[in-house]
Amino acid sequence: MTTGKTIELPAKEQYALVHHNYQTIDQFVDRLNRYTQIEAKDGGKVSSQVMLSDYLAELLSRLFAQKGIDEGIHGLALSLLQSNYPLLSSLKKWQNSDFKPSTGGQLALIEIFKKFQSDLNYWMADWHIEHSRGLTQVGWKIRRKFKI
Repeated sequence: MTTGKTIELPAKEQYALVHHNYQTIDQFVDRLNRYTQIEAKDGGKVSSQVMLSDYLAELLSRLFAQKGIDEGIHGLALSLLQSNYPLLSSLKKWQNSDFKPSTGGQLALIEIFKKFQSDLNYWMADWHIEHSRGLTQVGWKIRRKFKI
C-alpha cells in the first residue's frame, strides 16, 4: 500500500532505471550468493521437503512456463542457474541453524519426486502441443490432460 502523494512519471529515458545485468557466470553466482545470504539472515524453518519441492518447481517454471527450453543453451543455463536461488537460500538458512539434523521424511521426498515426474510430463506435453499440429497435437493434449 502506498501512502502519501503519488505522481505518474512520463515514459522518458531520463526517468528510467538502469538495470546492470551480469555478463559472466561468475557475476551471476556472486550476485546469487549475495542475495541468498541476505535472505537467509531472515531465518525461517527449513525442511528437506520444502527445499526439494521449491527447487524442482522453480526449475520447471524457468524451463517451461518462462520458456527457457526454447532459448537453447542460453535458456537452459539461465534456467538451471536461476532455479538454484531457492535451494541456496534454504541451504543457507539450514546452515544458520548450525545444520540442525533431521530424520525421516523419505516417503515425503519420494512423493515430491512423483509429483515432479507428473508435472514434468505435463510441461513436456504442453511444449509438444505448441510445437505440433493435427493428430499429433491431439495426442499430446490427451497426454497433458492425464500427465502421462
